[in-house]
Amino acid sequence: MKILIVKTSSLGDIVQAFPVLELLKGAFPYSFIDWVVEARCSAIVKANPLVNKVIEIDSKPLTFSNLKAAFRSVSTCRYDVVIDLQGNIKSGFLTFFSRSAKKVGFARESVAEWPNILATNIRYNVLGSEDMSADYISIVRQHFNLEQEGVFKTVLSCDEEQISLLSNNYPDLSRTILICTGSNWPNKRLLPEQWSLLMDGLLKGTNFKYLFVQSNAEELSLAVDMSKKDRGRIGVLERLSLPLLQNTMLYSSGVIAMDSLPLHLAGLAKVPIFGIFGPSMSGKYMPRGHGNSCYQAGCPYGKVFDKRCKELRSCATGDCLKKVAISALLDKMLLWANLREG
Repeated sequence: MKILIVKTSSLGDIVQAFPVLELLKGAFPYSFIDWVVEARCSAIVKANPLVNKVIEIDSKPLTFSNLKAAFRSVSTCRYDVVIDLQGNIKSGFLTFFSRSAKKVGFARESVAEWPNILATNIRYNVLGSEDMSADYISIVRQHFNLEQEGVFKTVLSCDEEQISLLSNNYPDLSRTILICTGSNWPNKRLLPEQWSLLMDGLLKGTNFKYLFVQSNAEELSLAVDMSKKDRGRIGVLERLSLPLLQNTMLYSSGVIAMDSLPLHLAGLAKVPIFGIFGPSMSGKYMPRGHGNSCYQAGCPYGKVFDKRCKELRSCATGDCLKKVAISALLDKMLLWANLREG
């Protein structure tokens, strides 16, 4: 069976869709699964050993030549089924031009952008889902009538020599917690002074070592500042590729992260996580797994939402996290960390 998955972005959403591959390969072990993705996000899909072929597109800028190239890319092969897990207008165009008699997607009540349904001919509502991964899995389960349950774990392909070198550089990983302070959206981040208070509490309340993960200059600056508190127990993890970062997480005692890509990378590998949520709902975006815990901050302005706050990108204060009760957050974080030690 040849299957095409259309899930073009973003990195975090792609990672949350990866369990679909485990489900499909479990049901159809001899299937070939291709994946359509934006070029800027393609590296992580290429690192997934269950993907047969990665079809890269480039829709930014959205020019005629880029669209023409994208349509040509998705129409070169014929598939038994095409599954659109993006659910927006752009993915609808790609699904429309793909070659298959069966084009599966979200029904109108569940789709992100309703014109997408014009490109699919088999549609399903999300049923009984708990999180975003479950949403994607629900569509595939319904289409193929799959009843089996399972724990879906995916470890991205990584050079063994790199992993060995990293283990030598950080010999105490098994007694170390990785801390990922970053997020694409400023309103999903804590302030440096908040991290300072949290680290004071973690150093006093646990025996772990801590490594700060950094992917840009701002995160590096914060990590260096935190390491000055206790150079024996707080360090800065060198900038790593996403597959190598995930493999590093596997050797650690756990991961503390904002609602961000690293959180979902850890969840994909079933690494114990403590997640910090503000303008997004932990009930929808927190990975499920044994040893996982999270803290959900409330909105000081009384905003209510099911997935993400509509003002995630526009809120001028970000006070759900910027004014979070640090003592309450620290108490829950310490409870999680102490369970990891026990």
